[in-house]
Amino acid sequence: MVKVENLTKTFWIYRKQLYRLFGFFPSLKEKFALPFTALEDVSFSLKDGAQLGIIGRNGSGKSTLLRLICGIGSPTKGTIKVVGRTTALLELGAGFHPELTGMENISLSCTLLGFSQDEIDDVKGDIVEFSGLGDFIDREIKTYSTGMVMRLGFAVSVMVKPKVLIIDEALSVGDQAFQNKCIKRLKEMIKEGVTVIVVSHSVGTLQQLCTEILWLEQGRVMGMGEPKKIIQEYVRFLENKNSAQIDFTKDAENPHSRYGSFVTTIDKVSLTGLSGDSRERFETGEPMVIHVEFSVKRPVPNPTFAFAIHSSAGECVTGFNSRADNFFIDSITQKGEIIVEFPQLRLLSGKYFLTVAIFDEKSFEAFDYHDQIYSFEVEQTAHEAGFISLPRRYRFSSGSVSLSGDGAPW
Repeated sequence: MVKVENLTKTFWIYRKQLYRLFGFFPSLKEKFALPFTALEDVSFSLKDGAQLGIIGRNGSGKSTLLRLICGIGSPTKGTIKVVGRTTALLELGAGFHPELTGMENISLSCTLLGFSQDEIDDVKGDIVEFSGLGDFIDREIKTYSTGMVMRLGFAVSVMVKPKVLIIDEALSVGDQAFQNKCIKRLKEMIKEGVTVIVVSHSVGTLQQLCTEILWLEQGRVMGMGEPKKIIQEYVRFLENKNSAQIDFTKDAENPHSRYGSFVTTIDKVSLTGLSGDSRERFETGEPMVIHVEFSVKRPVPNPTFAFAIHSSAGECVTGFNSRADNFFIDSITQKGEIIVEFPQLRLLSGKYFLTVAIFDEKSFEAFDYHDQIYSFEVEQTAHEAGFISLPRRYRFSSGSVSLSGDGAPW
């Protein structure tokens, strides 16, 4: 059970570091610092086995709320009650010691959760197997890539049989196969009666997993209830405020939208027609070409180029990579370009956001990951609904009458 009542959290922003000394004197604090209210009068309750998805624009207080539920920090006002063992995946490498191996960090994490040595021995094999790290589990965490650390953190969180699981923006960890594995495990935990609280911009995933959605805006509750209804209200809000671009079109220098080891870097991404003309708008059914220019600091063997397209509401419409498409690259030793051509763009009307990334051979290490940074729009003329237009053909027969014809062209 999780119960939050009248929760308010205020941070103080000091004009200079030295002024923090005045924080010990309440009468002087307001003279040297500005208050920032991250959460204001937030209340909700979850029964055992409920699944809550939290949505909202960047800076709306989602992560602050999760941290307070986990006991990281204390509320300025209000109360929080959590019953049962709680595990959380809040940020990259949280709780892991970089000088310890993956296996040693598993033991440390389980010990902090109150496990006995026998219980640790029982569960660590499952954690290692779920993470898929193989021999890397006996190497120090500081040698891990971003994706490997997130894999291990997720594995620990979901395999220690918590009563409450809290996840902050970690459902996109690893490659597509591991993401599917994570979703499958979450569904199993839900069937087992685990209470899940998850923050994600992927509203499609939240609608699939959650029984309720909480929408935050500037620290206040804008709505809570049935997922489809709240998500529709949220998407309309983004459209009316013209704020979809704020959430999903991000500066490439923003660490939340770009990360990696940068052994190989993505220098430029552009969208064109077949003739090479730069485009921001396309029509359903016409060609679209993605150009990705890259450079390298040292030779990289067997790289994988990955791509994903999301809707303005954050739902993944399609995701693919060069290796899965049997397009194998032996190595890259100098700057170059990869081009992906869509002979017919099957997307329907809407605004879309492109993710581009370069991984190592096994998709463990992200060399450069640009998360939904690039946007484009699609217009359609046919009367169709949804995200994509599927090629189709009709055949009809009734008595002596036979007809055939194409719907969307092949």
